Amino acid sequence: MINGGDRVHMATTKTPAPRTAAEATPPNLSSFTVVHRSLRDHAERLTALLAELGPSLDPIPAPQAEAIAEHVEGFLAALSEHHHNEDEILWPVVAEHVGDAADLAALVAEHRELDGAQERAGAIAARFGSAPRAYAMQLATDLAELRDLLAAHLDREEAELFPLITAHMPGEVYAAAESRIMRAGALELVPWFVSSLTDEERASRPAPPPEVAAELAPHLKAFAERERAVYGH
Repeated sequence: MINGGDRVHMATTKTPAPRTAAEATPPNLSSFTVVHRSLRDHAERLTALLAELGPSLDPIPAPQAEAIAEHVEGFLAALSEHHHNEDEILWPVVAEHVGDAADLAALVAEHRELDGAQERAGAIAARFGSAPRAYAMQLATDLAELRDLLAAHLDREEAELFPLITAHMPGEVYAAAESRIMRAGALELVPWFVSSLTDEERASRPAPPPEVAAELAPHLKAFAERERAVYGH
């Protein structure tokens, strides 16, 4: 991944130019924004739950502990996929249009820093599943570290990169990259990325093809059931 980031950095050797009249339609970053919001929400909810469970002397029921461990694992997988798709699909295309105005190598480096935090949280979550009381405090600490790193990283992307994408990338080029990301994604991870959609946002999104909806349905159901096991509602 670091090599991929270095390639992105080396490719940014030009000053960005505004879109031409033929490229007048700006990118639609609404899905990108929803993904970021969902990742923030899940990081915050999991951290808050473990911060509540950690100091408590009450036993943590085995089914809930196992569900929490599985949910943390799923969240980490979703976060890894998001960063992989940025590094390998989106950032090279962004670099072609925004030039040296974006420090994409720094964003890739932050992904690697997040990788370390994810590995630490994942290792403790696996132990938590079978010995929750012994590892609850450490998991709470590791998730808080990950949440804070992630929040700072997403804030930076949105503050520094989103305006550059909006100003310089043709909408159709961004849409093509986003379509590649969607095709590359694992269906079982989709619920993590769409869980924060508002009712209005859901209503405005095009329905997936029937065959995709049929494949996605069991993953949405399993995700909802696991959330109930984790949070109790």
